[in-house]
Amino acid sequence: MTNLTQRAGEILRTFEKNGKPYKEVIEICSRCGGTGNYSYNQKDGTLCYGCNGQGVQKIERRIYTDKELVSQEKAKTKKVAKKETERLEKIANAEIEKQNRVNEYIQNNPITYIVVDKDSYNKKEIIKANKYKWMTWHWVGHKEIEGIETMAIDTKDVINEYGYIIDTAINDKVKGYK
Repeated sequence: MTNLTQRAGEILRTFEKNGKPYKEVIEICSRCGGTGNYSYNQKDGTLCYGCNGQGVQKIERRIYTDKELVSQEKAKTKKVAKKETERLEKIANAEIEKQNRVNEYIQNNPITYIVVDKDSYNKKEIIKANKYKWMTWHWVGHKEIEGIETMAIDTKDVINEYGYIIDTAINDKVKGYK
């Protein structure tokens, strides 16, 4: 078997097929990596079926002209450029879509209300029923609740570029509230 694996890369013959040049080459088996052994079975033990235990395979390879190689390289470069263009367009479209979602959110919810009532814990069921969300330190919603002290803030001041309300921005607004 070592003799055969040492012959890897050797060209056995050249021939034409459908008017195109080919070569028959000895290559190390792609299945067993040249060992001649693969996974065990009861019939043949560890014999590799890819090379019949020899460690090498005879493979037919197309011989390309310089003109064909240049053409293939151009096609590959063109394909890579097209994929990159598509990727950049996809990123740009995602940014536009993200900004549209944020703008729509701000348009539908121009004012954000924060509960500043000192007794909000005892009123939390009423606050939850009005679809307010708890955000680290404050209840945040988009409509006033009768009987509960709230503070109105422009939504643009407390929203990030992804359309999420920023708790730190709310904290800064509440600190200035008296």
